[in-house]
Amino acid sequence: MDVFLNDTIICGEIMKIEEEIFYGYILDEEKLTSFGFNYVDDKYIKDYKIHNDEFSALIMIDRNGVNGQIIDNNFDEEFPLFRNEKVVGEFIGSLREEYKEILVTYSHHLKKRGLLAR
Repeated sequence: MDVFLNDTIICGEIMKIEEEIFYGYILDEEKLTSFGFNYVDDKYIKDYKIHNDEFSALIMIDRNGVNGQIIDNNFDEEFPLFRNEKVVGEFIGSLREEYKEILVTYSHHLKKRGLLAR
């Protein structure tokens, strides 16, 4: 299964972080497992510990594309504030950047170049 991210961008719509990084690329399924992803319930999942293990970045890839969550490990709850660009500050900024770095790092290993690259 190759996942092709081909979401329509509507004027004024805010793109998700994942769409910004992977828009127009095809991800190579064969490389997912070698990069540590597990196939569970029709999706590939990888969990990264971030911010001194206080949070986890959960990356999921399925037929609809790439999605992710940040989980607060102290409360075992999703921490959605990192997606809101209006929320600023050193803490939230560093959390957001760690998440983006994970996506960028694995995107360099998994994408097949040459198709609709921006």
